[in-house]
Amino acid sequence: MDPGYDPARLAGLHRRERDDFRDRHPHSASLAVAAGRHLVAGVPMAWMRRWPGDFPLFVADAAQGMVRD
Repeated sequence: MDPGYDPARLAGLHRRERDDFRDRHPHSASLAVAAGRHLVAGVPMAWMRRWPGDFPLFVADAAQGMVRD
């Protein structure tokens, strides 16, 4: 059965987005490694491990709808 899309292309796009996220947020990546030493799976709640991506985005501060990682 034809899924109506190219699974290989979709996998490539997903990989590209994950690589871009990792490249744009290196400090969050290192914080995730450090959190993994103190929290089970590196997150405070188990359901957070199911979020997309290789690690969570850590926020430095936020004000009036602006978030800085």
